[in-house]
Order: sequence, then structure tokens, then C-alpha cells
Amino acid sequence: MIEIKTQESIIACYLQNATSNIQVQNAINWMNKYDGKFKNELIKNRSKKIENLQEEQEKQEKQQQQIPNDTKEHNSLTAGKANIDNVVNISKAKLNEKQLAVLSKGLEFVPTQNSINAITTITNCETSLNSTPQIIKKAAISEITAFINTWKKPKNNNMTKEEIKVLNEIKSMNQIVIIQADKGRKIVIMDKLEYIDKVEEKLNDQEVYEKLMKDPTDELKTKLSTVITKLHQQEKINTAQKYQLTGIDDLPTIRGQPKLHKANHPMRIVTCSRDTILSPISRFVFQIIKELRSTITGTVINTSKFVEEISEKSISKNERFASLDICDLYANIPVQKAVDITMEKLVQSKKLENLKLTKTDIKNLLLLSLKNNYFKFNNKFYKQKYGLPMGNTLSPLIADIYMDHYSKEHLQQINTPSKLWRYVDDILIITTMEEEQLKQY
Repeated sequence: MIEIKTQESIIACYLQNATSNIQVQNAINWMNKYDGKFKNELIKNRSKKIENLQEEQEKQEKQQQQIPNDTKEHNSLTAGKANIDNVVNISKAKLNEKQLAVLSKGLEFVPTQNSINAITTITNCETSLNSTPQIIKKAAISEITAFINTWKKPKNNNMTKEEIKVLNEIKSMNQIVIIQADKGRKIVIMDKLEYIDKVEEKLNDQEVYEKLMKDPTDELKTKLSTVITKLHQQEKINTAQKYQLTGIDDLPTIRGQPKLHKANHPMRIVTCSRDTILSPISRFVFQIIKELRSTITGTVINTSKFVEEISEKSISKNERFASLDICDLYANIPVQKAVDITMEKLVQSKKLENLKLTKTDIKNLLLLSLKNNYFKFNNKFYKQKYGLPMGNTLSPLIADIYMDHYSKEHLQQINTPSKLWRYVDDILIITTMEEEQLKQY
């Protein structure tokens, strides 16, 4: 019998070479003959690949055996010496050279996993799938269980035993935190208490943040469920989308990134919104409005093209380059106004003509995603009072749409075509204004 997995290839080849006068029995004989040839060729190719892989593995193992263990352990921890400069210790803790070498691998470095805790993994999955239908939950857990049962410990490890020991030493230092610097991708070691104090100092700004007395998750879940259930009942979204848009319960968290280039290392607040309660609807709406970026002028997207454009730009004797900075861009964007401008552009684009969702539906989803700026830090709950939520998928595009509108409405004297460029919160212009004139303007 012909195997199902080979039938498509067999028939394609047969049809390509067959003629109209071939008899049925001859065709069947030909296909079975080809099937055997096809499988033999597959087996031959796979055997050759396996032999090559085995030879390569044996070669690597021989090379590894020729290197003494103490040399390998030493080299792994001394190889990072040249990069230890990317680790900055501003804590009271004293870290030795080996510890700094391990940290110099970077915060994105992930050690090879040597084991899986089956009970913890399955329990966590069950918790995260609480709001999904029972049939989907059972199927997901079945898949995860099958993966755990077939998982095998990797043969190679990207860390030596000594490096793992050193890493565990660092993990046991509960008095410090290891974080990314605001600029330069440096790794910063800080005293934990100082880190918390500096972040909470920023969060105590009552003009920007509000400290909450209780966890807002249940209230937000109810609000989200009400909106999404209504859309589902109106058949504007399907059942899979309903559960996808309401399947996460976690609030965003924040972290601080110290500004090493400034005195006293003030903190920049970074919101971590990925896979949190409102991230599914943010991604959902983003797919609807993302094409509006093409309507924005003067925004730098590709830095290489920008550099090329600037280098070819000629200016007159009375013109000069000037750099402007927008203070706290996201926090100063009026959400309601920005959403109104976005909806106007969306209507003009005629995108709504091909959607089941109405203008009101999309506007409500935008406001739900952008106005509920809740997050937690150090087991405390906060809300950002004004502006766009940092870390939200929608915020960069909404900010660009608003600033494009604002520039055309209020910066007419400097918003000259091909003489104004903006990248996030930095603006570069070519102008005839003097410095004092710009300040007054």
C-alpha cells in the first residue's frame, strides 16, 4: 500500500509524466514502484544526514576531551574579562571577578535548562487556563503533559559547573537587584532597598500616579468581560476570539532602570505589559489601526534611511539644525483627544467598511485599553492618572498619530515639509529661528 505521507509527491510526479493512454493497472503499478523508490531515496538521504551528524558530534567530543577540565572551567570565567566593563556595581555588596564575569554574559542570556518540574508546570498551566472552556483546558494540559513526558535533558550546557555555582551564589544575595541601565545596555547591581526607594519615589508623584487601596484586577476583569461578551453576543467576534481576549488575568508590572549618566542615578520607569490582562485587546485593535501609520509624516522609522536623507540635505546660510525634546511624551498625551483623532483617520481610511465592528466598538476598545493604566510594584497597586500607558502595544502608534496632528495644528512655523523629523520624543528641525526665538516659540 502507498503511505499517505508520500501520496502527494507520488501523484504530482505521476501527473507530470503521465500520458492519456496509460492504463489504470499500469498506473497503479507505476505508483507503487515509484513509492518504493521514493521511500528508499528518503531512507538513504536520512541515513547520510545521521552519519554526518554522528561524525561531527564525535569530532567535537574528541576536541573537548583534549582540553583539561580545569582549563575549560578557567577559560569560561576568564573569557568575559574584556566585557566586565559592561557591569556596574553601585551597591554595597562586593562581587568578585568570577561573579562579574558571569553577569557580563548579559541579562538576556538564558542558562540551559537541566530539568522540568512537572507538577509546578502543570499546576501553573491549570491556573492560567481557568477561564477557558473545559475541552480546551483538557486538550492544552494533555499537550503539555505529553511534552513533559518526552522532554530530554540537553546533552550540551552553555555554562560550566563552576559558572553555575557562581550564578547560584549571586542568586543567594537577597540584598541586591540586578537590572538594565537606562542607556548603553549596561548591567547594574544595586542595593535592593535603594532600588525600591528610588522607584517608589517616582510613584509617589501624585500628579502622575495614584496609589490604590486594593487590587483592581477583579473590577477590570468584569469591565473587560462585559465589553467582550456583548461583542460575542452580537456575533462581531467568534468564540475563540472571546476567550483569547479575556484569557489573561495578570496586571502589568513596572521596573526601574537607573540613569547612570545623571547625578544620583534617577530611575526611569518601564512598564512590563506583555501577556497581561489588556494586552490581547491592545493587539487586537492594533491590527485594525496599524495601517494608519502610513498617514503620518515626518516620523523616523528607519534610522539608516534617516541618516542618508540628512547627509544629502542642503541648507541655506540663514538656516540651522535645532534639536527639540518632548518632556514625558506618553504621560502628556491626552487619551480622549488622541483616540478621537485616531477614529477620524480610521473613518477616512474606509477600513471600517470591511469590518463587523462599528466605529463605536473600536473606540470603546481603544478607551478600555488605554484608560485603565493599572500596574503593581512591590506588592502595591497603582494607576497612571494621565497619558498613554507605557508598554502598551497601542501607545507608540497613538502617540505618533497625535503628535502628527499636533505638529500640523500648532507648530506651523517649524513644521515645514522635509524639514522636520521626529523619533519618539526627539524632534530635529531645519529652521531660520535663533535659539531665543525657538525658546519663546
